[in-house]
Amino acid sequence: MGRSERPVDPDNGSIARPGRTSLWLRTPAITQEEYDKLSKVAPVVAYPEKPWALPWQDQLTVVGKALGLSAQAEQLRAKTDAHIASLAAANPALKGKSFVYAATNQADQLNVFRADDPRVALLVQLGMTVSPSVAELDADPKAGSYFYPLSFENASKMR
Repeated sequence: MGRSERPVDPDNGSIARPGRTSLWLRTPAITQEEYDKLSKVAPVVAYPEKPWALPWQDQLTVVGKALGLSAQAEQLRAKTDAHIASLAAANPALKGKSFVYAATNQADQLNVFRADDPRVALLVQLGMTVSPSVAELDADPKAGSYFYPLSFENASKMR
């Protein structure tokens, strides 16, 4: 569990209402203490390890299992995988092209998404490859976040 952006109050009437069958957490991070509190109210479905790092395939498996729809989730996964493969086949120019997935969420830095980010993984599934500079410029690859900051002065080092 990661750091929570806002406190979780299981005593809040909207969370601890009678008949609650499960809690689906949409926040990117929750502490173990918050998870334990909420688990007393109802089963909790949250990310298994790191926030924002679960591939779509695994998200689908978790949701399918939680809803008792594992077989349907697997069918949807197969259908989606086939669709992505057809998109890759229809766009052969993507195959082998290297890319950097980044965003400017702050005025003074570029946020570079690591190779294990699900958005990056989808582009790889389409046949593209992550630029080697993504790993080369990562000052702290074990930081636990799905991205790392890069100053604009160093943006030219991306290739």
